[in-house]
Amino acid sequence: MRAFCRIVETGNFKNASEDLNVATTTLSGQIQSLENQLGVKLLHRTTRRVSPTADGLQYYQRILPLLDEIEEINQEVQQGDNVSGLLKIELPSPVADHLIVPNLPSFLAKYPNLRIEIGSSERVVDLVEEGVDCAIRGGVIADDRLVAKVIGQMPFCLCATPNYLQQHAPIQNAEDLEQHCYLAFKFAATGKLARVYVAAEIREQVKDGILFHQTPSQTYNNAQTYYHALLAGLGIGYVPKAFAEPYLATGELVQVLKDYPLQAMPMSFIYPHSRYTPKRVKLFQQWVEDLIERNPLWQRE
Repeated sequence: MRAFCRIVETGNFKNASEDLNVATTTLSGQIQSLENQLGVKLLHRTTRRVSPTADGLQYYQRILPLLDEIEEINQEVQQGDNVSGLLKIELPSPVADHLIVPNLPSFLAKYPNLRIEIGSSERVVDLVEEGVDCAIRGGVIADDRLVAKVIGQMPFCLCATPNYLQQHAPIQNAEDLEQHCYLAFKFAATGKLARVYVAAEIREQVKDGILFHQTPSQTYNNAQTYYHALLAGLGIGYVPKAFAEPYLATGELVQVLKDYPLQAMPMSFIYPHSRYTPKRVKLFQQWVEDLIERNPLWQRE
């Protein structure tokens, strides 16, 4: 089966035989035996090129993931606890910046032969299409191609700089926000604005359970730019507490409406649905769950 896949990928017997280090005649005999066993023709053969038949293409698409899984299982059995290879991860930037990356040395100390590739773009990455091993994602996960487990939450707060607050009217309740500059965040993937929902226990006290009904003073679709705008004193921002905490501690930011708790975003660990989950993904998931257990800010209430 591996020989058949290499022939499809290289387009001829000669290149495939060189890749697999077997004679062309041996390879041809293996394909003939496979076709006889299956009772279908798998390849169109010409003097210049070999291409899969309709049955051959379907067979290739079905068996290739299985062969990759078998190869990975064999490698893991041979490696034992010495996990190696590349782990591709996709993370929201607040999770990457304030939870995963600062603690990553402890994970790599346990698995020094593992290579890590972390993406933290503003778009929603297709894990299956882009070959990403796993991700942490906020909100509801509706993709049935993915396995998802809620592992924590991302809490939010409203903040502004002391200078901004000194130059504008006091904020004592939700209605007062309508007189202020609202810094909105627009999701690059959907073009929709992030809504500022209050927590369930006070939802009846606030119109539609949402703060800020006015048109935003400014709108940003990049998290880092949004944070810079907030720190520059351009208005009131809606940010993860993990980002805000250091600035609240130094007084560079002030939390607004502390008596109005905001709805936290559930965070899920996700990976492509498969009969076999790579060991490196399982180890990383367990490490993340243990990490959240030691960080109350990210724990589910």
